[in-house]
Amino acid sequence: MKTKLLILLAYFPLFAFAQNLVVNPSFEDLRAEENFTKCSYAKSIHNFNPVVKDWQGFRGQTPDIIVQFDSTECIYPKAFDGKAMIGLITYLPAFDRGTDKSFREVVQGKLKEPLQAGKTYYLQFWVSQSNRVADHHLRSVFWTDIKTKTLSTNNIGMVFSPYAFEESLDINKALSEQEIYPQFNVEQVIITEEGEWEKVSATITPNSAFQYFLIGNFYEPHYTQTNLSDEEMAALEESNQNVAYQYQIERRIAYYLIDDIYIGLTPPKEKNIAKALAQKKVYTFKAVNFKSGKYDLLPSSFQELDELSQFLMDNPSIRIEIGGHTDNVGKAVNNQVLSENRAKSARNYLLKKGISSDRINYKGYGEAQAVANNKTAAGRLKNRRVECKILK
Repeated sequence: MKTKLLILLAYFPLFAFAQNLVVNPSFEDLRAEENFTKCSYAKSIHNFNPVVKDWQGFRGQTPDIIVQFDSTECIYPKAFDGKAMIGLITYLPAFDRGTDKSFREVVQGKLKEPLQAGKTYYLQFWVSQSNRVADHHLRSVFWTDIKTKTLSTNNIGMVFSPYAFEESLDINKALSEQEIYPQFNVEQVIITEEGEWEKVSATITPNSAFQYFLIGNFYEPHYTQTNLSDEEMAALEESNQNVAYQYQIERRIAYYLIDDIYIGLTPPKEKNIAKALAQKKVYTFKAVNFKSGKYDLLPSSFQELDELSQFLMDNPSIRIEIGGHTDNVGKAVNNQVLSENRAKSARNYLLKKGISSDRINYKGYGEAQAVANNKTAAGRLKNRRVECKILK
């Protein structure tokens, strides 16, 4: 299920520079990997701050740095871009923890240079909800037989600041006491399927020279919307209040992965292939072209194939199929052979870029999988295509 995100822009009235100002925006720049355990949770900021360059967590919180490994046993899904991403708990009420304080995480990043007051900047990042990780988190903290209620939430936002907040702070308490609220916030509940990524984007116009920012949920649970209706939430809370023992309650939690954060004066370059494969597992090339009846790649094809090559290098565990398709002009047997040769040409280009042959299948479908009416020129054009899809 996909959700179109609605953005609240507060305090930042709008803007335009081609460079991403975020330092280490995809969390790929790591210090020594011996500081963390592969495919595991951070038990404290001491498992996060020493590992991720130019990012910082805060006292009492446990933000996760996740690096993608070639292991099917890892519960984390694949990063949106590259191999690394971060994970944050955005919702865990006090009652469900058995304490007097709710739990929600934020991390601090920094910019290469301060934002200029009055200029409009583009802001973008990618989020992915993971109920599987949320459930596993709670069971690892408490015990495996507890009841969990994984939720979707809104309120993933950003607080911009001219100075860095200290690691030793109880950051949510400090922000509340100083009455600092996010200048940017997602108002609508973010719902994604497991392993799918959703883009959050907006424009911001800062009123001061900000060089640091926090990202996470800055609101207590009673100010945070979930995918449960008011009636469902009331019924769950009433049920939890009436259990005989604390271990019998249904514990609520929301967990989101975040990747590829961008802030700059011009829009970020769209990573069309990475986006399509992350969301739909299939991509139809826009510019992989051939002369009529031929299967030699035209130069216009190279840019998209180079982008796919980079995606495969960034995601070494992924295998794909290149599929060739034709319209119904001519004999079906000839179209079948032509589509196969065109798919093979695209595959050979990727092999020359250093992608292993066992990661790329190719197949010709001929005219069998038309996506448009072959009776019109526009329809035939759509049917003459090359696609790539991720193999399970």
